[in-house]
Amino acid sequence: MLSHGNIIKLLAEKDILVVEEDNKLYVDDRKDKSIPLENHYGISIEHGKWSYFLYKLEKRNTAEIEVLKQFENKEIAENYLFFKELNNYFLFEIVIPNRNYDIDNWTIETVKEDMARLKIPQSYFSYVNKINSNSIYFFEEHGFWYQGYINNDRKLIFKTEPGTSDSEWLLSLYANEVYVLYLVDLYEKELLERKIISDPFTDTEKLIVLDYK
Repeated sequence: MLSHGNIIKLLAEKDILVVEEDNKLYVDDRKDKSIPLENHYGISIEHGKWSYFLYKLEKRNTAEIEVLKQFENKEIAENYLFFKELNNYFLFEIVIPNRNYDIDNWTIETVKEDMARLKIPQSYFSYVNKINSNSIYFFEEHGFWYQGYINNDRKLIFKTEPGTSDSEWLLSLYANEVYVLYLVDLYEKELLERKIISDPFTDTEKLIVLDYK
């Protein structure tokens, strides 16, 4: 797991400000600090446990705390916050600005073409009988389409629930999720080279960055 100091440092490198107040850490994502902070995510002790929460301040005088997940200790909670913020960063700062908005009807072929445009290896996408390790999987069961994550051991360790009959809509998300997974691996390589981490990200950590957990 990443240490407290490395979490603060690494998020700061991506211009993500983490504020520490007593037994609370939260993300201040305001571009304009003159505007009051509204809804924001963080961790704190709630009901006796370290918790990942949404702190709701929008149009409220008194904050409402929505506990989204609870943990055994602060270290696990901090790491969860870190990987959640990585998802937001990759998605909103890199993936969405680089999407191909000219595609109206997404198919397996258009996903592959868009991956080629972004120079993402085709191995990051699995479908039908084309199964790759460490990839996002698109598949059909009983007339419904699902997506999921196949780990390095070629095991499907997550799939969306419920499924959808709209395969075009589901495939449109692949322009996001395949790209996020690719960016996660590039970042993992960077942290290993910088010796900030000594082991690759775990399956659980990857599921958090993919916003699957």
